Amino acid sequence: MSVFGPFFTAPAILFSGALVHTLLLRKVKSSCGDEVHFLMGPNLCRFGVHKFAIMTGLSCSYPPLVADIQPHLTSSRLLDTYFNVEPEKDIRSNMLERAFSLCDVPDDLYKLSLVYFVKGILLVAENDNAIWRDSLSMVQDLDYFEKYPWGSLSFDTTVKQFSRDMKVIGATIPGRKAKKITEVESSKGVQVEAKYTCKGYPPAL
Repeated sequence: MSVFGPFFTAPAILFSGALVHTLLLRKVKSSCGDEVHFLMGPNLCRFGVHKFAIMTGLSCSYPPLVADIQPHLTSSRLLDTYFNVEPEKDIRSNMLERAFSLCDVPDDLYKLSLVYFVKGILLVAENDNAIWRDSLSMVQDLDYFEKYPWGSLSFDTTVKQFSRDMKVIGATIPGRKAKKITEVESSKGVQVEAKYTCKGYPPAL
C-alpha cells in the first residue's frame, strides 16, 4: 500500500476551525523552535514533529540535499506531455487540475494525483498555488517519491505559520484602531471578526 494510503482510505475528517482558533488563542511562547505550545488550563500541551509523525504516518526525517535529489529527476515525461510551460515559468495548481482532467492514462493519473495531494493537502499555503516543478519529475520514481520526507515539510509549514499568522493579525491593526475596536466590543458586547489562514496540515492538531 502507498505511504499515503491511510489518507486515501480514511473516513471523512470532521475538521473544526473553531477548535483550531481556540488553540491559537491559547498558544504560548515555546522554548523549542520546532514545537508549538498551548496552555490549556493548568496544562502545557506540546505539539512537535514526533506527534505530527504519529498522527499522519508520514516520514519526518531531514529533507535530502539537492545533490541527493538530482539522480531521481531524470524524467521530464509528465512535464513534456501535460504541461506546455517554459522552464522559468511556474506551474500552477489550476494547470495541474487541467492536466488531470484531460489525462486518460491510469498510471499518469495516479502520479499526477500524488503531486496534487502533496501540494493541495499537505503543503497548503495562502496565495501560493505554484507546484514544485521537481515533484513532477520525482514522482516518476514512485518508491523515492513516497519515501521523500513530505511530513517534515508539512510539519515545518504548519508550525511556522501558526506563529506567523497570529502576529500578522496584530500587526495589521494600528494602535488607534485597535483601541476603538476594543471600545466597541466592550460597549456593544460584540466580537470583531478576524480572518487568517492556517497553512500546512492543521488537521494533525
